[in-house]
Amino acid sequence: MALQFNEYYDEARAAYDANRHREAALLYARAKAAAQASGDKADAFKAGYWEASSRYLLGENRLAYALLFALLTDAPEDAPVLERWYAEILAYQLWLDLGRRNRAEETARLKGLEGFAASHPNVPPGDVPQLYALLAEASADWVEAVRYYEQAWTVHDEQNPGYNKSSKAYGAVEALLRLGRDAEAARWLELLRQTDQDSSIGRMLLHLGQALLALFRGGPRSEWDSARRALEDDVLGTQSVFNSNVRHLLARLHLLLRPDEDPEDRFHPARDLLRQKPERKRNWNRLSTVADFRLASVRFAAGVPPCDDVYYREPQVLPARINPPDPVDFARRVHRARLALAHLQKESDILDRLYECVWYGDEARARKARLEAIVRLADNGDV
Repeated sequence: MALQFNEYYDEARAAYDANRHREAALLYARAKAAAQASGDKADAFKAGYWEASSRYLLGENRLAYALLFALLTDAPEDAPVLERWYAEILAYQLWLDLGRRNRAEETARLKGLEGFAASHPNVPPGDVPQLYALLAEASADWVEAVRYYEQAWTVHDEQNPGYNKSSKAYGAVEALLRLGRDAEAARWLELLRQTDQDSSIGRMLLHLGQALLALFRGGPRSEWDSARRALEDDVLGTQSVFNSNVRHLLARLHLLLRPDEDPEDRFHPARDLLRQKPERKRNWNRLSTVADFRLASVRFAAGVPPCDDVYYREPQVLPARINPPDPVDFARRVHRARLALAHLQKESDILDRLYECVWYGDEARARKARLEAIVRLADNGDV
């Protein structure tokens, strides 16, 4: 049985490293079953964690959480420390993703993880500050997020890495751009360019960061197109939890790169990218991307040039008067945009209340104001 476990486990590891996560999940499940049959609970736990991780990377969050819950409920005393830690933090991430939590609940659970890390010296030193960075991001506390990412980067140990080092640099880039500090974000991108580029995830995070910086700086168009091509290559070759981030950003790039094409056209790539439904629909990033797609659709019908709604550093350019060529179609688009914005506002109000901030609601209201500014200028301004 030990030989059978090793064979399954080694094959699963190879599949996992090659981003063939569905194959890896099945092989890790077989390795787990082989270990259970031989009475080796430690090996069963180890294989079970990687099975859950594979499911998570496939976006199968509920299944991954169920697998982790079963593992952690009956974790053996001799479970490998690293797999036990990875299981604890992945369960925490899924606990957040599958339900609405408030800042107090998250902080309490983080304190528990911090206590586990303090009593187990083999826990990767950069993981705990990165978890606090993620909480700061969720709370829209971008300054704290940058501070924690810097700390996580500084204490990262290549011999005991935990979270990819590239994810720390990418997190810093995201937070700095929210603060409008693009020069610092560019310096972190240079660090990212030198980190984990032998892995598909490291390359994907670099391309995501480059695309965000190009979006923030407003182009030039060639940089948007270069970012689009790199991200399309990434998402085609990888089964990754980051793929939804890539799809949302690609949709935004396509809207900017195709000013003369109607977003509502059935063959528009942005529309196609947003067709894929996520496991968790209450996702602010997806809701904001859909709302921005609907806003782009209204702009097209009104003859207003496209613009970026993430950073909105170059406001939409409005004429003195808008005369939609098809008032009925224009009214339909406005209705859909208002509906999408209402969904975004509802989720934003919930997140602001849970995380004790105002950022989400402000973002939703700003988009609503942009839509209504267009409607007021239309001939049928009472839409």
